[in-house]
Amino acid sequence: MLSFIGSSGRAFEALGREGFEVARGEVATRFPDSFKKRKTASACHESVALPFKAAVDSGKDPVGLLSLSLGKKVDSFEVVEFGATPDDKKSELHFVKLGSEVFPIQADADLWGKKSLTIYEPRPISNLKRKAIEQDGIAGFYGQKAEVRSITLFRDKGPTTHVQFDDQEVDKDLSYGWALWEVASSVLRRADRGKDGFGVGSAAALPSASSAPSVLGSLSSILNQSGKTEALGPPRGHDLLFAGAWRGRPLAITSYRDGQHKIAVAVQEKTPSGKLAWIDLALPDSKSVPVRGASAAIVGDELHIFGGLDAEGESLRSHFVLDLAAAHKSGWAGDLFESAQALEDGLAWPVVAATKKETLVLGGVGKFWIEGKKKVANHRRGMAAAPKGGSYWWQKKSHAPADVTNAPSAVGRDAVFVGPGTNRDGKVFAYDTEAGGEWVKLPELPQKIGLGQLHVVGETLVHSGGFKENGDPCRAIYSLDLAAPDPGWKKLGESDVVQGRAKLVESHGRMVALLVNGDQRATFYPA
Repeated sequence: MLSFIGSSGRAFEALGREGFEVARGEVATRFPDSFKKRKTASACHESVALPFKAAVDSGKDPVGLLSLSLGKKVDSFEVVEFGATPDDKKSELHFVKLGSEVFPIQADADLWGKKSLTIYEPRPISNLKRKAIEQDGIAGFYGQKAEVRSITLFRDKGPTTHVQFDDQEVDKDLSYGWALWEVASSVLRRADRGKDGFGVGSAAALPSASSAPSVLGSLSSILNQSGKTEALGPPRGHDLLFAGAWRGRPLAITSYRDGQHKIAVAVQEKTPSGKLAWIDLALPDSKSVPVRGASAAIVGDELHIFGGLDAEGESLRSHFVLDLAAAHKSGWAGDLFESAQALEDGLAWPVVAATKKETLVLGGVGKFWIEGKKKVANHRRGMAAAPKGGSYWWQKKSHAPADVTNAPSAVGRDAVFVGPGTNRDGKVFAYDTEAGGEWVKLPELPQKIGLGQLHVVGETLVHSGGFKENGDPCRAIYSLDLAAPDPGWKKLGESDVVQGRAKLVESHGRMVALLVNGDQRATFYPA
């Protein structure tokens, strides 16, 4: 449900409490004075928008009562059928209970990225008769001859919102429309999450492993440390630089603390006997292979490794690519890595994120210089992007709003989320990839931490592990509700499994935790 109605552009303001409050207030204050003289517009505002705002203001959690897909029209009424969707359009009809009344909201999207939300005036819950709705669509809720007011909101790929009152002419680019869209889409997502077991209005409510078999589904076991820890981790190195998974196989990049050995890359594979084992992957014999400070991302069937420092401490422009599918076919043997389009400047510990359209490399340390007896790093904030497919070429884009050296990142909801890095200041940002590259500051984590890990799971952003301001490992797991007006991060609990630079990766349908710390290496498998 609601897989195609998301936030973009100015919509990211609604991720924080302040932004949502702005939108909710503008539902009333941004209705144009000139529209008050228009009979239809005024009637729709009073019958739909104001009752909707009042219901949201009541503080009652939205409850999704019924959600159906729309099929073809018959006698001007929609016939509602499960799974029926036009070839060029996705349509869903949702009945959401807010307080004592039910608001029907229709969500539409076409193949070209245009989206719309239609909010209908409310009725008591007694009007909700499933069979009548299945037979007559929206008319089954109101009655065949009822005159019903509605407001339809239109969006293309950006945040600009157009408004239509009933079947009148469309009014373009209204702040009033933006506000209604933000409130309505937030209500829909919260109602959807409640049905799926995430708990309406409470990001801290954990689902069972069966209802969410990925990150959140494993957190209960991780928080309780119910499972098993095996002394089976990436075989080489002292620190875990990167951990990911390709087709369920954990993949890790580690570095040595002596600053002389090159980074190590390993993948976990099942042996013929069915046991799990780590396999070292051979790197090129080149001075461009870093010894530490490299960043990486899995892009489709490719592993990309960017930058880092060489043995002399100089930042590298290097970019290595591993074709994972071909490497797997060869038994992970032979010359696997190839050099690709280098970065324009040498970088160490940059943020690397792979979106649907491009690979982003952001921030990091450029060059070092000596100031007195102290070695000073030149922290960069610039971003370069390379489109997916074909040859890599780099295009300069936005600048980060803060130092993001060695910061964790996660991709989801048409955004790149960037957490606190070496600064350990607890700051979190979102970069909107769909509406021109807008940066938005999200609520700060409850404590000054950094160097942890981020995950996007549905409408929830999860931060785990890292280090505190004083350098001690952090054991906490926090969640941030991205869909609803939330005052900030909620602490889910603590676990030794995620502390420090430990990483959670998805392996064959469940999350496992990898730990490399000096000579200590282990893998935790949740129960």
